[in-house]
Amino acid sequence: MTDNPKVDFDQVQLRKDLIHGVKYKGGMKPGTDVASLLEKNKAFQKLSLEDPLTHLPNSRAYENFIDRLTASWKRSVKKVGISENTTVGSVIAMDVSKLKGANDTYGNEAGDEYLKAVASTLLEHTREGDNAFRLGEASDEFVLVVRKVLEEADIESLMDRIDNSLSQKNRPLKAKYPDLEFSLSYSACRYRSINPQIASSRAINELRQAKQVKYKEGKRGERLDKRIII
Repeated sequence: MTDNPKVDFDQVQLRKDLIHGVKYKGGMKPGTDVASLLEKNKAFQKLSLEDPLTHLPNSRAYENFIDRLTASWKRSVKKVGISENTTVGSVIAMDVSKLKGANDTYGNEAGDEYLKAVASTLLEHTREGDNAFRLGEASDEFVLVVRKVLEEADIESLMDRIDNSLSQKNRPLKAKYPDLEFSLSYSACRYRSINPQIASSRAINELRQAKQVKYKEGKRGERLDKRIII
C-alpha cells in the first residue's frame, strides 16, 4: 500500500469549523489556526477523491466528473442541438480478470502491483482532456473517459496498445510469479446522441452483467469477451 498521509483530525468537526467558523463571543475561537484548518481540509478533500493504492481519482471523483460532463452535454445540446459542437466522447469500462485468484494464491502484493501497473499504463495512454479512474478501493474495475468519439477499430487499437504496454511493464512481476495471469476485459459506449451519464451506465453495467454470466457458468475470474457498444 502507498504511504498516504493519515487524517489525524476530526473530519466532521473540521468541516463544520470551516463552513461556520469556530464561534467564540461572535468571532473565531482564540488560537484558531485558519491556515492549518484550510491545509487539513485540502488533505481531506484529496483523500476523499483519490484511490490510495493507484493514486487515480476514485468512484466519488468519477461520479462528480460524470455529473459535470453530463451538465456540459445538456447545455451544449440545449444551445445547438445534436451537432458537431455537442460535447462528445467515449467511456471505456475495464475489468481485471483473475485478480482474486492471484491474491488468494500469492497474497495482495501481486494484485496490488498489477493494479498500479494498470493505472500508470492508462495514464500513459491518455491525452490532454482524457481521464482515468479506479472504481472502489477493493475493486478490479477502471474507467477511461476519452474526449473523442472512438470508432470500434479505434477502441480495439487503444486497448491493444494498453495490453501490450502492460505485458512489457509486468515482465518483472511475471518472473517473480511465473503462474500469474492477468488480463483486461472492456466494454465501451460513446456519447453524443445520448448523454455521458447514460453512456457510463451502459458501459459499466454491460461489463458487470458479463461478469455475472461468467460467475453463473462457474467461470469466475476468467477473461470476459470484449464488448463494444456503439
